[in-house]
Amino acid sequence: MRLLNRERWEIIVGFALLGLVMAAAAYAYAAFYNYDKPTNAFDIVMTFGSVILCPPQLLFVMCIDCEVTGWNGFTLYSIIGALNMALYAIIGKIVSYSRKPD
Repeated sequence: MRLLNRERWEIIVGFALLGLVMAAAAYAYAAFYNYDKPTNAFDIVMTFGSVILCPPQLLFVMCIDCEVTGWNGFTLYSIIGALNMALYAIIGKIVSYSRKPD
């Protein structure tokens, strides 16, 4: 039996929402990061993990003067979140079509 179309959509939407959650977590980490403290190993691991789980952030790497907090940061990370959702939806589609039927 093949996977039903509804089951495929559930997988795709689930992955897309996961991508949005990853972008929201990256925004929360960036918004609450304390730049006054020296960088430690936890900050390095969180930064690399954030970039690996939310690669659309790399499109805005040259936006050095952009504020992360406030309306401008929300707008910036909304774009990142939409791109990450699309990326994770594509991954979800690949996963749903590669699954073997029961």
